[in-house]
Amino acid sequence: MSTTQDFNRLGEEIAQAYEQRCLFREKMQQEFSNIKKGTAELLGSLAEHRFEMAQDLKAGLKQFTDELGEKGRQRQKGAEDASQERMAQIDALRADMRQMEAETRSFLEGLEGAHRAMGESLKSELAEFSKTFGSRSKTDLNRRVQEIKSRRADVGTMRGEIRSFLGGLAKTREAMERARRSGMRAFEEERKAGVQDFLDTVRTEHQEMAAAWQGIVTKITSVLERHSQESPAKGKTRGGTQAGASSAAATGEAGDVGRLKAEITETLSAHPDGLKMTQIAEILGIGQWRTLIPIMRDLQDAGTIRKEGALYVSE
Repeated sequence: MSTTQDFNRLGEEIAQAYEQRCLFREKMQQEFSNIKKGTAELLGSLAEHRFEMAQDLKAGLKQFTDELGEKGRQRQKGAEDASQERMAQIDALRADMRQMEAETRSFLEGLEGAHRAMGESLKSELAEFSKTFGSRSKTDLNRRVQEIKSRRADVGTMRGEIRSFLGGLAKTREAMERARRSGMRAFEEERKAGVQDFLDTVRTEHQEMAAAWQGIVTKITSVLERHSQESPAKGKTRGGTQAGASSAAATGEAGDVGRLKAEITETLSAHPDGLKMTQIAEILGIGQWRTLIPIMRDLQDAGTIRKEGALYVSE
């Protein structure tokens, strides 16, 4: 009797164990399905988030490119307007010089005509004097001689004044020509410097934008690869270890960035005229100067430094 009971009890225990095993297997399958579904939803949301970020970045890049092109067109238009204004001033100076030359020629022609008329008058008076010389008294003769000498002196004075006027005119013309050439050289140098500064600014902004875009793409790719390679079970098992390692790495990285920001601020304070990003990297012994781009942006956003063209200056 006891043996039969033992067999019955054993059979019941085996049946109960089988049922529990079936329930446990169903529960595990359900949990695995839930985990698989959650992983798929997570990957889908990451893909949608990545697509939205890509669209936002494309829109921002297009807006930045449009603004940059508009600024370039405005600067080019300003340079063209300045060039046209300078050319108008030069044309006005040339017109003034031509008018002055014409007035000088007219004055000289009138002076020559007056000189000829005076000469003819003197000749006629001399001829008349010669005819009536016999009937003139000695006093009248002396008066005539004095008048002739006075007129000769007036002619000599007038010739001296004409020579002085022509010399001053030549000097004025040379001075105007030198001023025009100097103005043209200064304008050309200023234009070249402005164009070079604009090109340096555009090149630096493009490099900064490309570096920032590369950093964002690298971070997104790293996140996607980590989520696709690591299972949720591993994430739960190693959660404490990974969180501790990430916290320690973030703390170390934040300390290095803070120290680097302090060094950059001290370096710019020691150079009041400003430095380029490549010069800062060279002074601090940094091989890849592009790694300073996000740090320099943080310092600008914090108001610690400011950017003037291609140079960075301490506030």
